[in-house]
Amino acid sequence: VERNMVKAYRDYLSGYEKVFSGSHSVYLNPNCLPRAFVVHDYRVVGVAVDTEATPPETTWNEEEVLDAVLSRDFDPHRSVILERDPGVARGRGPGGYTEVPITERSAHRLVCSVDLEEPGILVISENYHPDWKVYVDGSERELLRADYVLKGVALSAGSHTVEFVYRSEAFRLGAASTLLSFLLFAYLIYGWRRRGD
Repeated sequence: VERNMVKAYRDYLSGYEKVFSGSHSVYLNPNCLPRAFVVHDYRVVGVAVDTEATPPETTWNEEEVLDAVLSRDFDPHRSVILERDPGVARGRGPGGYTEVPITERSAHRLVCSVDLEEPGILVISENYHPDWKVYVDGSERELLRADYVLKGVALSAGSHTVEFVYRSEAFRLGAASTLLSFLLFAYLIYGWRRRGD
């Protein structure tokens, strides 16, 4: 059993490049994608439209999307899987992805500069959450859920500045209540000290 485990472990690591060896080993995954990249092809999966509902409702099947992402036919270097049509033409584009430079980055904000000869989908290798907002050249656009868990946005051909900003109502409410509590506490301390004088 141990011999089989060692063989399986070695087979698994054969796809990685060893970059450091000492008391620990560090391996580089040569197939990982950059933090921000553009692909020109996409596939919409798992969408169902209930035309009986008023207004019509769109739902999507998470299992179908996850199956598509995990399929051997799916190559994230060339295409992206989306939950709804992004409204841009599929580009003929280069055969694979194009890395995009990140010009600004913080915990709640990420800015990219993109220059495209034809439409594409900008994918950010960070978790999708609906509290993220995306702005293209200053105008808000639809945040796409890409490859089941990542953030994306559809872009037309041309040069664009793309800004992702985290805007959570719960976070704002928490920050406001914390500030209010601090001010109330400071007022009470101030009043208590004045009484003591």
